[in-house]
Amino acid sequence: MRQMKMKADTMVISALHHTNHFWFLLSGKVIVQADNETVEHIAPCWSYSLKGTKRLIKCVEDCVWINIIANPTDTRNMEEVENNFFSITMEEYNKKEKLWEE
Repeated sequence: MRQMKMKADTMVISALHHTNHFWFLLSGKVIVQADNETVEHIAPCWSYSLKGTKRLIKCVEDCVWINIIANPTDTRNMEEVENNFFSITMEEYNKKEKLWEE
């Protein structure tokens, strides 16, 4: 589980996740744009995220957002978690996905 706190009137560009996962908005309100779709979410709510999705998140109110991601090695090393489960660019994402397929 990873928690992110966002302040009102901020924008967040998400990382590309390498897993399908659930996310929860515990408090606040956001407007999320992904895959040519814009959706307003008002807490409390949840949704399911497909791997490879990149989001633009506009935080309308102070928010708490949680991702639930499988961690089969149970590592607590955040650098390892970030390297294994997230990419910043599509190029990095495609490279990791290709390596994991081999």
